[in-house]
Amino acid sequence: MSDIRINGERILYGSQIAETITMALMATAVDNAGVQQAPVGRTQGSTSPKPYVAVLQAWDVFEAYRQLEINAARSLLFLPRPAFNIEVGETISNVALMLSTGQAPADATFTVSGSGVTIAVNGSRQVLNTRYHVFLVTITASSTAALGDRTVLANVPGQTPTTAGAIGLLAVTPASVQDVPLQLDSSRGRF
Repeated sequence: MSDIRINGERILYGSQIAETITMALMATAVDNAGVQQAPVGRTQGSTSPKPYVAVLQAWDVFEAYRQLEINAARSLLFLPRPAFNIEVGETISNVALMLSTGQAPADATFTVSGSGVTIAVNGSRQVLNTRYHVFLVTITASSTAALGDRTVLANVPGQTPTTAGAIGLLAVTPASVQDVPLQLDSSRGRF
């Protein structure tokens, strides 16, 4: 190590190298809303993990993130995935839902904790330049859906259903306030 120099000084200890390295830790914070997360385990006697929902993003955002990862030579799902928000009374189509296995098996279904939110599978797609597939789904939050974080569970035929899912993938938010156009009664100078 004495042949290595940093700022003209010979290296005597590994910590001198460590001092020159800058690292960052990134996290996405979401409101837990009282949901308790249980660990996702393996099926008894099986060497393959239970499939669970790993990603929930608008398809165009999902595709753009994957392209950035490819361009940066990063591994799949390197970029952070914020919670997918849906407003009360809203339906959102063309949403990418990816299982932890990276596959999109036929006849898989998804349930959402609580009431008032449903997920309908519309098809599947291959992820850019990979062997992975995602489901394309439509998510609907009824006008009576409770606000807060929701757990999304996967049921894949032939495999033990997941009983716990990742927290922070889906959040029901209040309906946004709509702009109401004001009309001016010019004869009276009032709105």
